[in-house]
Amino acid sequence: MTISKLLLLSAIIAISITSCKKNTSEVEEKPVAQTVIKLPDSVIIGTQKWTTVNYNGDGGLNYNSSTTNDPIVGKFYTLQEAKAFLLPKGWRVPTIEDFAKLCEFAGSKFKDKDGYPDNDSPTTARLMSTTGWKADGLIGKNSIGFNAVPTGYYNDAAFIGNASSSQPITIFLTTSPAIDLSGGKMVFGIYKLQNDGYNKGVFSLATDITKVRYSLRFVKDN
Repeated sequence: MTISKLLLLSAIIAISITSCKKNTSEVEEKPVAQTVIKLPDSVIIGTQKWTTVNYNGDGGLNYNSSTTNDPIVGKFYTLQEAKAFLLPKGWRVPTIEDFAKLCEFAGSKFKDKDGYPDNDSPTTARLMSTTGWKADGLIGKNSIGFNAVPTGYYNDAAFIGNASSSQPITIFLTTSPAIDLSGGKMVFGIYKLQNDGYNKGVFSLATDITKVRYSLRFVKDN
């Protein structure tokens, strides 16, 4: 990961917040189950086991706050909601280090100054789903089974960056503190970069913003 990638994803989120009209749909956090939740299908990736679809259980919001649920997209959660779930033994909401291991298994060869993976397009493609991402850019291979689909995210004003967007994006929650110790949390993103007429899938990191909602996966040590 380079500083430019970090700044780009942070800028995308920040610009979206200031440019989108406030959504009046229901956005309040909903109660989550207090029993052990049933996890979706999972796959072994290196030394880890990951859920292969975005969580779609209690709480959260559907895309565009719709009453119609899309099981492929899943729901969007705050970190507070995610941490309230009672998970089966050994499972957890990922840390940024968990995503770093995932990237390294996918083929990342380099690290940035903070020690996080700095990935090229082929590495990114191994995590992306084979459908959903725009055909005019990087094509997902899903060769290790993580199956990251372009879901977009919620920024307290609107839902942004789904498959129909010019810059589709998927962002996952983590429990890791922000590098700048601002009190926020880190997130992990895969998005289509459009600079100088080309599209590229890249990994990046960004500081979490209050009340944003992201996709949710779970992980355990294998």
